[in-house]
Amino acid sequence: NFGRRLPPKVGHYCMPIHNNLLGEEIHVESSSREVADFINAFNLLSISLRNERDGLVQQVQVRTSQLADKVLELEKALSLVKRLQGIIPICGYCKKIRNDEQVWQQLEEYISENSGALLSHGICPDCYEKCQADFKAYISNHKPENVSPE
Repeated sequence: NFGRRLPPKVGHYCMPIHNNLLGEEIHVESSSREVADFINAFNLLSISLRNERDGLVQQVQVRTSQLADKVLELEKALSLVKRLQGIIPICGYCKKIRNDEQVWQQLEEYISENSGALLSHGICPDCYEKCQADFKAYISNHKPENVSPE
């Protein structure tokens, strides 16, 4: 800057931009071929810049509209999301969860009410093996004695 003063800022630019003049041709009568060539080059550049600016403005408008639509979509999705957070007290034995009203609920019920998730039931391989072994042991211990058919 070394003592030079810059022009006052207008918007985001240092100098005002006259949108209504960009792209308009300058008509100056000149006997100099060099000046006429310069004016022609300036006019072509001005038209090119206006077309470029108009294209960019249109792109910004389209993208702004797309972003506004995405924001609405995300806000709607966020309003539907329930999150489990914090410390959730759970029974170490039966796995029931104590809710905010100090009532113990089944794990599945609590998760469904507080997250919107639905749970389905299955059996993992470890539990399947244990269950099958327990079932076989039960059957072998409860076989009827040799009963003769009557």
